[in-house]
Parts: sequence; structure tokens; C-alpha cells
Amino acid sequence: MPLPNIWRKASNYILGECGQDNRRVIYQDGEALFCKNNVCVHPPTLMRQHADVVHHPGYMTITCKLNNNSNNLPIPTLHLSWIPNSTLRKHPTALENLSSRNAIATCPSSCVPASGPSNSLNVSDVRRELENENEHEHEHEHENRRFSYRDDVSIKSRSLSLTSTCSWSISVSTDAEEMPSWMRSPELLALQHNLVFPESATASPVTLRRAHRCRRFSVDLSEMRSLRLFFADPACTCGQLVVASRESQYKILHFHHGGLDRLAAILHQWHQLLYPRLNTDTEESLPYRHFMVCRPEVSRDELHPEEGQVPMITSLAWKDLLNERGQMEDDLALRKGIFFGGLEPALRKIVWPFLLHCYSYQSTYEDREQIDAIRQQEYEEIQKRRLSMNSEQAERFWRNVVCIVEKDVVRTDRANPYYSGEGNPNVEIMKNILLNYAVYNCRLGYTQGMSDLLAPLLAELNSEIEAFWCFAGLMQRSVAVCTPTDIDMDRNLCYLRELVRIMVPDFYTHLQKHADALELLFCHRWILLCLKREFPTEIALVMWEACWVNYLTDHFHLFLCLAIMCVYADDVIAQDLRTDEMLLHFSSLAMYMDGNIILRKARGLLHHFRQLVRLPCTLAGLCRQCGPGMWDSAHDPVIECVGHEDTHCPYLNNYE
Repeated sequence: MPLPNIWRKASNYILGECGQDNRRVIYQDGEALFCKNNVCVHPPTLMRQHADVVHHPGYMTITCKLNNNSNNLPIPTLHLSWIPNSTLRKHPTALENLSSRNAIATCPSSCVPASGPSNSLNVSDVRRELENENEHEHEHEHENRRFSYRDDVSIKSRSLSLTSTCSWSISVSTDAEEMPSWMRSPELLALQHNLVFPESATASPVTLRRAHRCRRFSVDLSEMRSLRLFFADPACTCGQLVVASRESQYKILHFHHGGLDRLAAILHQWHQLLYPRLNTDTEESLPYRHFMVCRPEVSRDELHPEEGQVPMITSLAWKDLLNERGQMEDDLALRKGIFFGGLEPALRKIVWPFLLHCYSYQSTYEDREQIDAIRQQEYEEIQKRRLSMNSEQAERFWRNVVCIVEKDVVRTDRANPYYSGEGNPNVEIMKNILLNYAVYNCRLGYTQGMSDLLAPLLAELNSEIEAFWCFAGLMQRSVAVCTPTDIDMDRNLCYLRELVRIMVPDFYTHLQKHADALELLFCHRWILLCLKREFPTEIALVMWEACWVNYLTDHFHLFLCLAIMCVYADDVIAQDLRTDEMLLHFSSLAMYMDGNIILRKARGLLHHFRQLVRLPCTLAGLCRQCGPGMWDSAHDPVIECVGHEDTHCPYLNNYE
């Protein structure tokens, strides 16, 4: 950039001038404002877990182009370009073609502008940086290769290393069309619903059966319907950028190694120039914010009155709750403490068997020793029954259970060190538990998703027998593994629909406008896996514990789902997203939501629900408690029949 322009730009920043001419000074035509390497695109896959994600790293740039508006004034538009690293390795001259008007200079991954525009760099310098970086990548290529394998669905990297190349192709089998939506990544959902950007200006929408290869991507951001930034870390440097066109095509760019905060600053500055806040007419005329950084907050009046006042259950607090015989004298204090303050992770091995009904709160030390001995003997007998099946039974069991379990366990929580690495014995233990449970509960058998629920139990308890019985207790009290056609699942969705209608009426009105939206397809995975794939493991376990304590309700998982909608649905309403777009929107939020805010919001929603003096009969079941919390403070609203005033109420048993 010429030195006079630099001086003018610095002067404008210092003096704060914001006139129309300021656009020409701040932004130079063809200038590179942002550049970052190792920005990832994730090809479509079935499973959305860290260890199952294929990372296609690429080089992303934001460049400026000045266009004249109707008044012949220069208006800055930003162009986003992303080129796969493999393309740059094969064709380094691609760097010279990032701009249609002139060569756009880029910078290495370690050189990202702090904020605002940056000076141009020499393309040959960038090539040398990329070559050095690629040499460093290839040093680890052999090590990373042993974490990869191919199956009939996709190639999945066992490492978060960004050394994968775009010569890999992801072929989605036709069986993927039959997979439930909760098994699919947002990229696969977008692919199946034709919500992806065409690969070129002349390309038709990508079909499911076509092999997916990552290619160059370039758009004019001013022509996009929306730009959304979601942060995934407390420092707000990593996360994802979701670009949506006016034709409802989506592109998700993942920032695993920082830089998203700097991109947010640049996009915010640009958006402020296009839509200055001082111009209230312009602000009010916008149906929604074109650019938005999603950092949800919960106001004080939305919180539970006791929020922040109940401490965590620590080792010292746990000892104080037990008498000399080991009995829990005040289980309400324990459950309330876990509900509001959480449980010290070191206590999970001790406390979880109580929460999952392996031990009663009134059991003594001696009682628990006897229970352990009996349970060990029962588990051994269950395993003997499985291993002593005749040939016909074994064949049927293998076809209906074993082959499915074997596929699931090898791709469950492999990013967790407890299950990582080839030949890990803990994976075999998880498999044994699931097979034995299918024998123990032959009516339920095994359904996809059970491995997701068992994996954290086994990792925390580190005991096959204890994990089995805690898992059995979880299945006995939980609806998390029911298939979407089961009665329990339908009942949960009915409750959730009514909660949305009463407590989030604007979102309910939006759902009514779109076909099949009230089926709440985006909620199925939340309920099936109790939000395990929506949040990092540690915060997901805190949510599980809050559900297990049955404090004030047996259905706290529904209030967690409701909290997600309350916090993140405003943007859905503003953009008037269709049913398939809503599914993609909420799916793409996985691992990018603030779990602590969702927990606080959910506790507040539960409090407000319990303040309602009248409820429709469809929600009467939420006021009943079957768990240990049934003797907590009662919620006894007036029940009103809705929709069947002249006939017998089908929900009568819930409130008689």
C-alpha cells in the first residue's frame, strides 16, 4: 500500500472520521484484509464426533473490491476465497489468481492481521512459507496415517492433525439415505437437502451419490444472505463461520487454530460501514442482521432465584452428607447441590451409582458390599448365557446385535484417550458390556446410540461390572435410547412442542408456518443422546448429572432442549428458515454452543414453568414425578383440557 494511503488510514482511525469518503480511504481496491491457513472444510460424514471428522485444511483470504453505487460513490465489498492446501501444493500459482483484478497477496498461517487491513506480501515469500509448512506436515504424515482407516461410509481421520489432502474423496453410500438425521453431520445434511454451494458457477447442486471432493470456494460476501460466527472456546478465537446465500446454500468453514476473533473484527468493521448504527432507519429496515457474532447471554430475570447460591458437591460436602454407617441422611441436599453447583469430577465413581439407582440412598456400607457381590455374580451369569448360545441363537444374535455393536464401538469417543489407539482393550470392554446388555434386556436389545451413552460411564467408572449396572440403571430411567418411533420419544416430543407453544410462542408461530417443522426433527438427537453430541464431554456430563438427580422434575432434559431453542431460535425466526434449513442450523451448532449458559437458562425456564398457575392437560405429566424427587416441593397448577372439551381427556391419568 502506498505510504500516503497508510498515513490517511491512520489519521482516520485516530480522528474517528466516518464520512462517505472514509470508505475509499479505509479500504483499497484489491487489498487483502485477512488471510489464514489451515481453515478447514469438513466433507459430509454420517457421524458427528471429533474422531470421525475428516479435515480438509485450506487457505482462506478476505479481499476488498470497491464498486460504485447508484450515487457513483465507492462501496466496499468483501470477497472470501478458500483454496485447499493440496491445490496450493500442486499448483502454487493459484495464489496469483485469488482476485479477478490483480494478484492478491496472502500470508502464512502464523501471520494474521490483528484487525483491519494489512499490507500486501510477495507471492514468492508465501510459496516458501507454504513449502516449509508442508515439509513440516509430511514429517508427521506417517504417524497420522496409522490413525486412519477406510470403511464403507467414509475415510475418517483419527487425529486432529491438518495433514489430510484433498485427493481423498468421500463417497456416501446409498445406505446413508436411510440413516436417521441424528447420525448425520451438518455437512451431510446440507448435501442431502441441496443446501450446499455449487462447486463452480456452472455446476449443478451436488447429489448424494456423487463422490465429494473439496475444491476452491469463492463468494462475494455482500451478496450473501447472512454471515454467522460461532465461537467454540472461552477465548473466542476458534469456532466456525457459516455463510448462507440468498438461495439457501450453506458453507461452513472451521477455525480450529485461532483467527476467528480477528475475522470477526474485520467483518464487524465492514458491516458497520454498510449499515451504520447512527442511521436508525437503515437498521430498522433490515429484516435481520446480515453479519452476526453469536455470543448468547442470559439476563438476571431469566435465571432461577437460587442460581449461583448453591455450592458444588465436593469431597468434603459428600462426607458431611453420610452418617457413620454410610447412609445418605439428606439426599435432597445432595441432589440440589448437583443440580445447581455440579459434582466434583473425582466423586463420579462414588456418586453415579446412587444417581443411577444401583444403590439406594439409605443403603449402608455393608449393604453396598453385598450388592456388589450379588451384581458381580449376576453379570457373570449373563455373560455365560451369551457365550453358551446354540448355533441358531448365535447366528441370530450376531445378525441383529453383534455386527451393529462392532461397527459402533470402534467409532465411539475415539478422541477420548481412554478409547484412543488401535487395539485398545477398553473398546473391547465396551463391546462386551453392550452385548451382555442385549442379553440382559432382550426386549430392547441394542439400538444405535447406546454406545454413546455407555462410553462416558465406562471411562469415568473404569470398571466393566460397575459400568454395566450403571448403564442398566440409566436405560431403566432414561428415554435417551428410544428410537424416534417409540412411545417414549413421541411423548417427549409432545411435551416439548407444548413447552415451545407456551414458553417460546414466537418460535412456535414460526414452526407452524413451515411444513413438518412441528415434528421437531432437529431435537431428535438431543433427546436420543441427551445432548451428548451437542456439547463437549465435560459440560455434557454436568447436564447428565443435572438430569439424573430428578430435582423438581423428571424431565429436565426437555428444559435443556427448550433452552437451546430460546437462546438460538431468534436468528431462525429472523431469517425465516425452512424446515430443512432449521435442521442444518441447529445441527451446525453442535460443539459451538455455550453449555453453561444453556444450563442456567434451562434452570430458569424450569422455575418459570413451575410458577404457571394453569397448564394444558397435554403438560400435566410434567408435574408428576416418579423418581427420588417426588417428595420435593410440589407443583400443583390448575389443569385445563385443550382441544377435546366435549370428549374424554386422553391425559386424565396424568392429573387425576
